[in-house]
Amino acid sequence: MGPWGSRPIVPYGKMINPVRSYLRTDQNGRQIVVNVTEPGHMLHPGYVVRYVTPSDGGPTIQNEGEGSGILQGSFSQRTPLAGLINSAWEGLYRRNLNRSQ
Repeated sequence: MGPWGSRPIVPYGKMINPVRSYLRTDQNGRQIVVNVTEPGHMLHPGYVVRYVTPSDGGPTIQNEGEGSGILQGSFSQRTPLAGLINSAWEGLYRRNLNRSQ
């Protein structure tokens, strides 16, 4: 069971699309999510770390990642693919942050 008696949406370490997600704690005691692409994913090999940083203007969701798959390498930086990949989750995060304020 998760917080408030809810079940986790995705069991710990379960693969999705094929991405394996982990919930970890950073050196400052804050929770972070690490998503690691597995073989068969378009962005494999790669990872993304997501975490929230507080500020006077409100929280910000930070996304940091890298990979060496065909869609992330030097080829993608010369095409519109880089912008699409880098902003794929922006709308979802903005909606969630707006709801939390």
